[in-house]
Amino acid sequence: MTIANGDGRGSAIEGKSVHNQRIERLWRDVFQKVVFTFYQCLHALEDSGALNLDDPKHIFCAQAVVLARLNHSLECWRRARNNQAIRTEHNQTPERLWISRLVPALQQSDSTAVRNLRTDRDIPALVQEVLPDAYFDWSVFITPRASDAVPHGALQGIRQFDLLRETNDYAIQLYGEVLEYITSL
Repeated sequence: MTIANGDGRGSAIEGKSVHNQRIERLWRDVFQKVVFTFYQCLHALEDSGALNLDDPKHIFCAQAVVLARLNHSLECWRRARNNQAIRTEHNQTPERLWISRLVPALQQSDSTAVRNLRTDRDIPALVQEVLPDAYFDWSVFITPRASDAVPHGALQGIRQFDLLRETNDYAIQLYGEVLEYITSL
């Protein structure tokens, strides 16, 4: 937000604040309903010795499996949250409220938020312009940060695994399969 609109505009609230209770509650909900499962799973893997934090291949495999599943879980949670009725808004959903208020705003307002919606902005190009030394992978597949620890063709090989398949063990077996594949290269 600061990169796109400039610094010192008060575009975002940062830090703890009594005025920030809703966002803090939102983050608590995200942790409890989505992230906590992955948190426990990674700690269990580490405690059992199956995940060695000093081994870049282990980190790579954990990131490959967890990032895909975490992003999927967050997207499911976001969809559910945006379609949950709000009692104080006559049981309309956040998505419905946003759309109903967006249409008049697009026609009447010249606020930065509305202008950003109307303008077809190339965000990757804007970020690259402001941060020329930074590298961002804008593709759908998130390459794990520890990718330089594995052979070059390993990323293609990992795509053969269904990282989102249903499991009863929080994807611990899937992590083991990916780790076995990576260590065999």
